[in-house]
Amino acid sequence: VGALGPAPSAASAASAAPEGAAWSVVPAPDATAPQDQFSAVSCATARACTAVGHMISRGGTQVPLAERWDGVRWVIQSVPGSGSLEGVSCPSARACMAVGGDLAERWDGVSWVIEDVPGPGGLTAVSCRSAIACVAVGGAVVESWNGASWAVQATISDGSASLQLAGVSCPSARACVAVGVDNSGHEGEPAPVAAIWNGAAWTLHDPAWPLDAALAAVSCTSATACVAVGNQANGVVAERWNGRRWAIQGAPGGGFLTGVSCPSARLCIAVGEDGGHKALAERWNGSKWALQRTHGPGNAGLAGVSCVSARGCAAAGGYVDTARGGQVTLAERWNGTAWAVQRSAGDPAGPQPSFLSAVSCTSARACTAAGGFGGQYPSFSGGTLAERWNGSRWVIQRTPNPAGATFSELSGVSCSSATSCTAVGIRADEATLAERWNGRTWVIQRTPNPASSSFSELNGVSCSSATSCMAVGQYYSGSHGGYAPLAERWNGSKWVIQRAPGSGLLNGVSCPSARFCIAVGEDGAYQTLAERWDGSTWVIQHTAGQSELVGVSCTSARACTAVGGVAERWNGRAWAIQPAPLPAGSQGSLLDAGGVSCGTLLACTAAGRYYTLTLGPQALVAYWNGTTWVIQPTPEAGALLSGVSCTPHGECFAVGSNDIGTQVVVERRP
Repeated sequence: VGALGPAPSAASAASAAPEGAAWSVVPAPDATAPQDQFSAVSCATARACTAVGHMISRGGTQVPLAERWDGVRWVIQSVPGSGSLEGVSCPSARACMAVGGDLAERWDGVSWVIEDVPGPGGLTAVSCRSAIACVAVGGAVVESWNGASWAVQATISDGSASLQLAGVSCPSARACVAVGVDNSGHEGEPAPVAAIWNGAAWTLHDPAWPLDAALAAVSCTSATACVAVGNQANGVVAERWNGRRWAIQGAPGGGFLTGVSCPSARLCIAVGEDGGHKALAERWNGSKWALQRTHGPGNAGLAGVSCVSARGCAAAGGYVDTARGGQVTLAERWNGTAWAVQRSAGDPAGPQPSFLSAVSCTSARACTAAGGFGGQYPSFSGGTLAERWNGSRWVIQRTPNPAGATFSELSGVSCSSATSCTAVGIRADEATLAERWNGRTWVIQRTPNPASSSFSELNGVSCSSATSCMAVGQYYSGSHGGYAPLAERWNGSKWVIQRAPGSGLLNGVSCPSARFCIAVGEDGAYQTLAERWDGSTWVIQHTAGQSELVGVSCTSARACTAVGGVAERWNGRAWAIQPAPLPAGSQGSLLDAGGVSCGTLLACTAAGRYYTLTLGPQALVAYWNGTTWVIQPTPEAGALLSGVSCTPHGECFAVGSNDIGTQVVVERRP
């Protein structure tokens, strides 16, 4: 989260189609006075983000501001000292370092503590590989943290007294890149600068950009893959470092970019302001930059962005609230399919948000849907949700929550019979969750988590019998270098982790037998991912899509259908893309964030959502008749459908929530 940047002008927005889904404003809680602003944000996981900046105290002085996102809400933290925090880096959910001016503060998982900083001060940015290894920059000075104290590492000099470093990124102990501006460059015009650390010394490398330019932020995925952003006289600046030289990237739009985050070498999000006092967001897909549509208020700007994966980013800054007569904080969050509003402590109490994520039917009279609910302000307590269809109505079932958890949710469910269902998801402590229905009650099952993980989640599950289930998801590990697929198997008595190769995440799984499963997702570089279980090991399969797969359904080992940004079909030998129609005016993926269910080999139903620039997210249901996909009308156009289950006789249930996530939605096809 950071200060907002300019939004694209009407002309530039019209000339470049926004890429991806729309952005929407995420209100964040403001402190005591309307002079609050975020300058930076860092996310250790999708459920642990810290935003820093400043606010005006009741006494009228400027003091540091820090707020933390816990997966449910933003919460203001108590921060000592005076002044403003300009940069933050969180290598884990329990460790953050924030800097600003001559101030450095460390979060140890419980409280913020001031750490003494030597040198002239003026710190603006920080990058931490771990809790005991951080590098901060400001002015021409580089300082390092060893877990016990800060020390001046180097003073960068190009013979000028006006060099100002503004951003830094350190992908390893032997690789750091710092960027900024020399305000007294050639003929007195500002000139961009970049300094490279090779493990032994800092060396200046001139970026490949004309004069009158400045770089504000940088993000590196490795020593040979960095992206730096900023502005120059004619608009925004984006440059790429390949380990040898800088190259200009053609980023569209006017104004300036103030923050960038690259979860992979082929995906970056940059934010800023477009010069017309509107929020600006741009996306790099590995070959080009494209504008993303933002929906923020006027007089707004984004100052920072942090992405933990291709589907988990937070951006923030501030905007002028004319009704309140001052600057207030702004936060937005990306979940891989849309930027969604986050409830903040300052919001009035409203309907308790409830949602259903998945559904499983064993007959037309026996279906189970699973999801979650978020409690109302001020407690924000919430938890898992399960509902059961008995042939005439849906009834809420009582589900347990892990002891001490304030919020847990279920993402997938599979029933092998009317008296045997398994639901999976995530606990409030960012660990895997599984619950089992035995025909009478739901019971929490003990699930393992990878030893090196700081975040683990199960997204989907498939049970071929009461004693054989496979659940898939992802986990985050610093030692692994990012997100990796996670697979766990239920053998009738316990859950056991099964090694899933590759990187990225798995969203859905289908197991027509105990010895065959297909799991689908995204490989971390926005390429479709499919893996096959043969009863003993998982093997990556070649897929043809450049997108993400969110659901899969197999009627046999030789017939599977997967959907997401594309639709693909497995014939027992290879995956092939199926042409699928898009609704008129749609912008984005065909069945984003949805699912698919195949009652027979030649009959599949997929449910999800699509996006339009005028109407926003809309419900989408498509039917595969053995030859083509056909769009079917739905009764609630604004519903967000996320799961579907069909019987061999053609009855289907689709579940989700309304467009603001406050009420569950269930649709049925008799």
